[in-house]
Amino acid sequence: MVGVDPRDQVVEHVHGRRVFPERHRNGSESLDVGAMPVRKRRQVPAADCDLERPRKTRLIGASLARERGETRAENLSSDRVDPAGSERDQVLGGSVRGHVRACGLPVSLGGDRMRLDDVRAELEDAGRRHERERPRLPRPRPCLVVTLARQGARAYTSRSGSSRSVLRVTWPAVKPLFGRWSRGTLLYVAVALLASTPMWIVKHPPLQDLPLHLTTIRIIKSFHDPAFAFDRDFVLTLGRTQYVLYYLLGAVLASFVGVTGANVLLVSGYLGGTVLALRSLLRALGRDERLCLLVVPLLYNVMLFYGLFPFLLGVPLMLWGLATAVSHFEKPTLRSGALLSVLALSLFYSHIFPFGIFCIGMAALFPWAKPSRWGVSAAPAAPAILVLVWWSTLTAAGRLARGAATDNAADPRRNIDGAIADLPNWFTNVFRDTSDEVTTIALVLVVVAAIGLSWGDAERGKPGVRGYVLLPLACVVLYFLLPESHGYIWIIAQRFPILFAMLAIPLLRMPRGARGVLVTGAAFGVASASVANTCRHFIQFETDEVGDIEGAIASMQPRKHVCALIFDKGSAIMNNMPFMHFGSYYQAEDGGVVMFTFAGYAHWPVDFQPGHYPPPGRPARLRWEWTPESVQMSEIYPYYDYVLTRGSGFRAPAGTYHVSWRGERWTVWEKG
Repeated sequence: MVGVDPRDQVVEHVHGRRVFPERHRNGSESLDVGAMPVRKRRQVPAADCDLERPRKTRLIGASLARERGETRAENLSSDRVDPAGSERDQVLGGSVRGHVRACGLPVSLGGDRMRLDDVRAELEDAGRRHERERPRLPRPRPCLVVTLARQGARAYTSRSGSSRSVLRVTWPAVKPLFGRWSRGTLLYVAVALLASTPMWIVKHPPLQDLPLHLTTIRIIKSFHDPAFAFDRDFVLTLGRTQYVLYYLLGAVLASFVGVTGANVLLVSGYLGGTVLALRSLLRALGRDERLCLLVVPLLYNVMLFYGLFPFLLGVPLMLWGLATAVSHFEKPTLRSGALLSVLALSLFYSHIFPFGIFCIGMAALFPWAKPSRWGVSAAPAAPAILVLVWWSTLTAAGRLARGAATDNAADPRRNIDGAIADLPNWFTNVFRDTSDEVTTIALVLVVVAAIGLSWGDAERGKPGVRGYVLLPLACVVLYFLLPESHGYIWIIAQRFPILFAMLAIPLLRMPRGARGVLVTGAAFGVASASVANTCRHFIQFETDEVGDIEGAIASMQPRKHVCALIFDKGSAIMNNMPFMHFGSYYQAEDGGVVMFTFAGYAHWPVDFQPGHYPPPGRPARLRWEWTPESVQMSEIYPYYDYVLTRGSGFRAPAGTYHVSWRGERWTVWEKG
């Protein structure tokens, strides 16, 4: 909704914005012909793209040229503007090439005279389409002429203050046909790539469950491949678990880049995807997108080093789903509804915890005040909700997960004092040295600086999304209420502190102007330092501690049964137990059967065929991998062809196993 004089010219050019009032132009506002498009100029409306308080009506006009070619749109002085001030006023229009298309025709036209107060209610209800990314308007040449404007009802007047008749028109947005990215988008993609760097630089990252995920991807990808002989011992159980998206995507990617490459891409999808998804959420909520830089140091958290990859993949899906939900609730379309439905289903099949937070967000952001939108807003979530009901009532894994919230009286839990004292251990406390603590302190300082330097700035954001605050609050409540574990579900309450930290970022504010540039630079500096620090520790771990695991694997024949007894599980560099599942690297490369494995557990997409379980003939007992000293020889001999050990502790009776290979930190024992 825009007010213009039909004779005014508003032209946007790659070198700047131009507003030329026809009736009140004087010599100082002369047109710089060389800076204007050569095609026929169109009379188009003026719109403000980034007003500090975009839902408030105000007047804008054209400033006098300070220098040649510097005319621009600006808010008028305070005696004619309420409120005054804008950081980046914008007018749109002009000539664009054929790679840009209009989304549709104007939907409403009229020529009545009116006051802005007469349309205030309609303005308040308008979708904030002015916040979408501006289309690229290239240099003029013989082209397709498109007239465009963004949402906003702004009365347009001359500097003389004379009244104007108002032309009522709603114009469509303009989208590049080939999806060109703006410079801002390219910068955030670069940040996302930077954040994923640690996954690309070493072959054996110190991520505890990583080898198990590699093995599961390999089994699904090469199930019927005789080179691995998985179908001799295993059966796929993809239908009984929602813990499957990570492995299906990995199996598809492995066809092009191999199993290791597929896992690298998926973890990079978490690291870089969280940055980009949070940016989308910030834009949808009307917040400053630069705040997404604050999430980079939080990416290298305890959950990542434990290797909880399906859970972590759900984080960017959750953020992207929330951003899509906000847009869909504001302006439901078939496209946004379909995307929201796909994201909800994908999130459910990634991990139940991020999906639960997403459901809370859907309820908190839902347009309850507009009953006419209830059906179209809720419809995209229906498939995921139906699958959730089926899984939680008719599958063993679903019933167990439901019991973590409803039947947890006997589960281990901490009192409030213990939970508060333990809280720092579930954020970014991942290295033995204090470098991660220093990074966290620096991040806190940047956050405090952003809060303090933004005092006095006009608030940005959408009043209709205040319910978003329930998401970080829900994470706090769940941390204190839920148990630490339930059955074989390990780390329940401890997952919510890092979700709280990430979800709280949109509640912050970014200062304006030079203060915002200062905070942005500091945030980028802390983000870069956290990436460099993580890379340094990954390289140190690979070179100083991994040892000759490749030689140990090469010494064993393929498609064999291997028992991995890891007595030396820990690290002098990491706080986790990075070597606990290193035996699974053999299965990922050469097939066969490796113990320890989650195969047979209800949440795992792989099970043993009946009669093919390793001794004692059932799924491995809980914490088998944590207690290799408790494994009896009757569980090992004669089923396993090899025993792979790290550290001392294995004593083979005569006639059972002998040392067939010994290398740096690893020993292979062969049967016979």
